Amino acid sequence: MIYYQYPPYYTPNTRYVPPSPWKKPATPKQPLPHPQNIKKSNDNIMFELFGISLYFDDVLLICLIFFLYNEGVKDKYLFIALILLLLS
Repeated sequence: MIYYQYPPYYTPNTRYVPPSPWKKPATPKQPLPHPQNIKKSNDNIMFELFGISLYFDDVLLICLIFFLYNEGVKDKYLFIALILLLLS
């Protein structure tokens, strides 16, 4: 009888096929490291206006919103998505 890596499809004549002796034993999985808290450090502040810190990604989103508005883009859901991304 030929030993398969996986058991064959079910048939009435199917018997238990032991695991292959050449297969490596399962190693325990390493726990995933906890992601570090992602905080914007004070070194990356581009502007600070009236106590509001603006970082590079914030300035980039503001410029993108301004450019799309000036070009006359009428997609209101795009603007909503960009503003929500800016607020997060």
